[in-house]
Amino acid sequence: MKKKRSIRWTTLFVILLLVGASLTGCAGGKDPAGAGDKEAGGKTKKAYKIALSNAFAGNSWRSEMLKIFEAYAQQKKNAGEISEFYSSSAGNDPQAQINEIRNMMSKGYDAILVDASSPTALVPVLHEAVQRGIVVVAFDNTVESDKVYNVNTDQVQFGRVQAQWLMDQIGGKGNILLIKGIDGISINSDRDQGHREVLKKYPDVKILQEGFGNYDDATTSVVINNMLAAHKSKGIQGILTQGGGENAIVEALKQNKLDPAAIPMTGRC
Repeated sequence: MKKKRSIRWTTLFVILLLVGASLTGCAGGKDPAGAGDKEAGGKTKKAYKIALSNAFAGNSWRSEMLKIFEAYAQQKKNAGEISEFYSSSAGNDPQAQINEIRNMMSKGYDAILVDASSPTALVPVLHEAVQRGIVVVAFDNTVESDKVYNVNTDQVQFGRVQAQWLMDQIGGKGNILLIKGIDGISINSDRDQGHREVLKKYPDVKILQEGFGNYDDATTSVVINNMLAAHKSKGIQGILTQGGGENAIVEALKQNKLDPAAIPMTGRC
C-alpha cells in the first residue's frame, strides 16, 4: 500500500513539472516585473507565479499535499524558476473556491493548480483563466473540461480493485458496511462507481448501511460507530471503505469487542 502513496506524491511532482513545461512553452515577450535570470544570448527568463487552489483540507493526505506543494515550490523559488507561490483551501464550498480562483487570477498568477470541490461548478471560472493565458492543472479531484490539464489515476479502477479484493476475502457473500469519501467530489463518485460495478456481480452480498467518512479518522469514527451500534448483532463480514479512516475503523471494532483481524477491510494507503 505504500506504493500507492508514493505514486500519488510522484503524480504531484509530475504536475509541477508539467506546469513548468507549459509555462516555458508560453514564454516570450517582456518580463513585466523585471525579474528573472538571463538565458543564453542575454534574453531574460521570466520567473513565474504559481498558485494552488485546494478544496477540503480536513484529512492527513490533503495536509501533506499542501506541505509537499509548498516545499517543492520553495525549492523552485530558491532556484529562480518561480518568483512567488501561494496556496489556499476553500473547504467543500464551490463558490468559495471560485472566489479564491478569481482572486488568484486578479493577482496575476501564471499557473493555477486545482484540487476541485466540484467537477462541474468550477469549470466556467477555470475556462476564464485559460482564456487569459493562465495554465490550469486539475488533479486529485479533477473537472469535466478538455480545456484544462486533468491529471489523475484511474479512480474507477481503484474502486473495482478494492471491491474485488473484499469479495475474494469474504467469499462473495455476507453483510458489509460501505464507507464512502466526500460527497460531491469526483474521486468519491468514481471510486463508488467502481465498487458498485463489482458488487452487482455478487447478489449474496448485502450492504447493511453506507455513509461518508470524508477520508479522515474523526468523521469516519462517528460513522463507523453508528453503523456498528445499528448492525453489529446482524453479523458483519467485511467493510468496504474508500480509505482515509482506517485507524478509526480498527479502534471502533475493538471498542465494540470485534476482532479487526477477523473482518476484512479495504483502505487507501
